[in-house]
Amino acid sequence: MAVVIRSGLLCVRLRMAKIQRTLSSMTEVSLTFVRRCGVVVTWGVGWVAGWVVQTIAPVQAAERLAVRYRAWERSIPIASLAQYAATGDADDELSAYLDYLPASTRDRLPALLSTPLPIEAVEASQFLYSPQGEFLLQRLSVVFSTDASDRSHETTFKGLRGAIVAAANSPTGLTPIALLEAFPTRTLYLKIGEAIAAADSVRETLNSSQAELSRLEAIAALAPPAAAEVYDRWQTLQQPGHYTWRIEPIELRDRTRNFPYGHRINADLYRPTDTASRRGTNPSIPIAKLPPTPLIVISHGVGSDRRTFYYLAEYLASQGFAVLVPEHAGSNAKHLQALLRGSENEIAKPSEFDDRPRDISLLLDEVTRRIAFDSDLVGQIDPSRTIVIGHSFGGYTALALAGATIATNSLQQTCTDLDQQWSWNLSLLLQCRLLTLVNQEPLMPRWRDERVRGLILISPIGGAMFDDHSLAELDLPVLILAGTADTIAPAYLEQIPLFERLPMADRQLVLWQGGTHFSSIAVPPGEQPSISLPASLVGPDPRIAHRHLEAISLAFARAHLMDNPDAQALLTPSALTALGNATLPIVAIDSAAFVSRLSPVMDTP
Repeated sequence: MAVVIRSGLLCVRLRMAKIQRTLSSMTEVSLTFVRRCGVVVTWGVGWVAGWVVQTIAPVQAAERLAVRYRAWERSIPIASLAQYAATGDADDELSAYLDYLPASTRDRLPALLSTPLPIEAVEASQFLYSPQGEFLLQRLSVVFSTDASDRSHETTFKGLRGAIVAAANSPTGLTPIALLEAFPTRTLYLKIGEAIAAADSVRETLNSSQAELSRLEAIAALAPPAAAEVYDRWQTLQQPGHYTWRIEPIELRDRTRNFPYGHRINADLYRPTDTASRRGTNPSIPIAKLPPTPLIVISHGVGSDRRTFYYLAEYLASQGFAVLVPEHAGSNAKHLQALLRGSENEIAKPSEFDDRPRDISLLLDEVTRRIAFDSDLVGQIDPSRTIVIGHSFGGYTALALAGATIATNSLQQTCTDLDQQWSWNLSLLLQCRLLTLVNQEPLMPRWRDERVRGLILISPIGGAMFDDHSLAELDLPVLILAGTADTIAPAYLEQIPLFERLPMADRQLVLWQGGTHFSSIAVPPGEQPSISLPASLVGPDPRIAHRHLEAISLAFARAHLMDNPDAQALLTPSALTALGNATLPIVAIDSAAFVSRLSPVMDTP
């Protein structure tokens, strides 16, 4: 049997028997179809992948899950697991194994086996063909095998990819049961030795993380409690300001990049317009003599855009600050959607490591130019007094603008080790892509922009990219916010080591207890998120984190751009801790307190 697809001069025969014999994923067939044609198909790879996964079913599906440890092996019918997931009733064969599980695990197992991940089949396919997706498949294919010989790694890799896509396309969605049922082999082997090693790695990471967090809590507890008026001042700062403002779009084209079309740069400039508020209590002050407002830059992370932190930009503009929010086109929401459609093959372009800091410096140049030639802006903004707020990949961007350089040797070593051992730091999948750029240009440029006076880093990545030497030249204040439940860039592996390596005395670390990598991001009213995230990834009520970030950003900006001593007083560990509440508690330390980390925290008598 064959299927013939015709479009104009395009005619390709897909032989179904050949497709059925392969253990590759259905979308792999679709991509092979496109590659062999040697043309750009107007429907796009995503359409072809969708057509294939909806019309071609695997010849066989897994019937048993075999658990193997050395010479010992037992198997469980997948049908028994499916029945247990659907009804909670276990047959005699499955009951023999469930008796070994703790009661709490048995109670939760049906829900775990039947809960789907929120991802569509075509989206899963496109992600699994990206370098990051293939890395995760390589990890999982170490634990599973499609035959008893343990020599089927490549077959398992392809079968796993196909099973994930097929399960995501099933009526139940991508559940563990659907994944097992879609595996193109009669028996799927779970290698218990490798699974134990993976579990031990998770346990070691969790234990080390909890030990480090407990130690930081003990250090923070040594600080005196905040004065009563501190709570009132935080409450005041969490209210919107009185300035009116407007958004002015900026569009640039850098002809030195992406020849011959040029590199496009887009941004929004939030500009306070209420001169009456700027005059304060003396309305007779001429507008020309009013001091120019400092500038705050907000750099978004991967899969976000310039609207992700709309609430923060609006809040800071209402407090009288100019806010510049760039769109990082090579790693924004549109780029992520393009990946899921199949028109891009990476979560972020490696060139973004170079483009992001360069774009912001060019935007600061453009604001400076407009101040000189635009009568509405003369004397209104002072780009020489700028702080950068960066989330995740934006944290790297901010550090690069502050003068951090890439620790190439350390990065290469970390990424080499990553291929040889289990790691649960997902941010390394992005950080290691920097090696493709480093290998092209061995001497990475230093992007220090002297107009930048301070940094606020929200869940920043950089644990592999920066070491003591590459951060040695930083000499400006830095405040790091991190979530203790961050599963993308874990605080224990990313933000805490980064804080320890920073050389400046003026630095703070703020830990949201229970906060996640996504606690600070938002979806503007009337818009849809690029990817829907489960509540477990979002964490506690994100509106609380938003209010925290607003107040901390305002205090930091006033302290370091306006030399406000009252604002500086709010950046102490005691005052920052006082900002937390029962839903989202805060643990905060500064550089002085962190020195005690080198010696044991003494119990008070």
